[in-house]
Amino acid sequence: MFKQNVYSSGWLDSYMPADQDNGPSPSGLGHKLGGLAVRGVVGFAVWLEKRRVAAELNALDDRELADIGLVRTDIDRVADGSYQGKRLAA
Repeated sequence: MFKQNVYSSGWLDSYMPADQDNGPSPSGLGHKLGGLAVRGVVGFAVWLEKRRVAAELNALDDRELADIGLVRTDIDRVADGSYQGKRLAA
């Protein structure tokens, strides 16, 4: 029925009805900065993975790329995730 209000100073004020929220808002600045940091870290990890894939494919010679059905111009699209097995029209 009642929950303790840890943000108040007096013993009488320390209890309030349970249906009232007395905690920090999840839409506060700290929450937003935390979400921004997570998106930044995830974005950086995705970028690193794309770079790693491109580097590995660029290390292959043209014959090895042909063995897996690629040409050198496909590498950027493969690393980006937009390659669908078709050549772009010239």
